[in-house]
This record gives sequence, structure tokens and C-alpha cells, in this order.
Amino acid sequence: MSRSLPDGGFDLVSAQYLHSPVAIPRQRILRTAAETLVLGGRLLVVDHGSIAPWSWNQDPKTHFPTPQELATELQLDPTEWLIERADMPHRQPLGQTGRRPRSSITS
Repeated sequence: MSRSLPDGGFDLVSAQYLHSPVAIPRQRILRTAAETLVLGGRLLVVDHGSIAPWSWNQDPKTHFPTPQELATELQLDPTEWLIERADMPHRQPLGQTGRRPRSSITS
């Protein structure tokens, strides 16, 4: 994905949890994906919004972009793009020990 994507003409591009423990050109990948859409097409990005307490990675420097940060990073022309939904619904997942921490999913 960091090198190329299929030729465009898509009605929908869906990027689900595009996170990596190693550096990837995430902004470029998503911007390129957006450019493959037809007029009126939709780019759906779903991200993690937080780290579960039982996760092996508890690095406090880990940052998950908010929907607003993502929209800014992608630099999509507001005269050509309509953001239909940019929110962070909260859910109460059940952990392995039965704990229910607060977590977020960004969409």
C-alpha cells in the first residue's frame, strides 16, 4: 500500500484500523486512496481511538489521531469533499479478566 494502490474508479475505499508498530506513510496512503474515488465516492476510515488496558503496548507516547486531525492531515479540499461523520463513539469492551475499560473507536 505504501508503494501503489489499484487503479481508481472506486465508489468506496475502506481503510480499517490502518495502524502499524513501524513507521508507514499513513497520510500518503489514505490521501492516495481518496484520489482513487469517483466523483461522489466515499472514503471510510475507522481507527482505534485508545489503547485497551490489557494491551501489550502501553506506550504513553502512542497517539491515535482524532477524526478532526485526520481530516486536517489529508488536506482534502472542502469544496470537493463532504465529511459525513467524524466522531468517536465510546464502547465498553470486556477484557480477558472481565474488566470493562472505556475505549474509543474513531470513524
